[in-house]
Amino acid sequence: MVYFCMLRVTRMITVCCLLLLLPALSVAGEGNKDEWIDAVTQALPEAFCQDGQYFMSCYEVTQKECRRVSLLVVESCMDSFKGQFPDNFDEESGAHWGEQVGRCAGTAFHIYFEKEGKFRNTEKCNDAGQW
Repeated sequence: MVYFCMLRVTRMITVCCLLLLLPALSVAGEGNKDEWIDAVTQALPEAFCQDGQYFMSCYEVTQKECRRVSLLVVESCMDSFKGQFPDNFDEESGAHWGEQVGRCAGTAFHIYFEKEGKFRNTEKCNDAGQW
């Protein structure tokens, strides 16, 4: 049962991250590795922590707390993937790696705040179709 719930939450986080990533990735655009990393590292916490978005709605956190933890998990995920990134990003590689980093960061965010007891286990928060 625990595995099923975790799988369900992971899928939902993936869907929510992908929806949040679309504007962030367009901001990041194309460029060299360092430019792309900087742009996505700035854009993702902002996207994650907007009022009414999944992470602000389904976790009992302030925007400040959301941004702080989001930045930490995004930086950690960037570090874990950095050696695999291409030297230059185009639209396709930016979307691919943005999805990987977003999924990693969203999952880490969930694990962190779930351990803190801050996940709102509501029907809406457990239904990716509502986001």
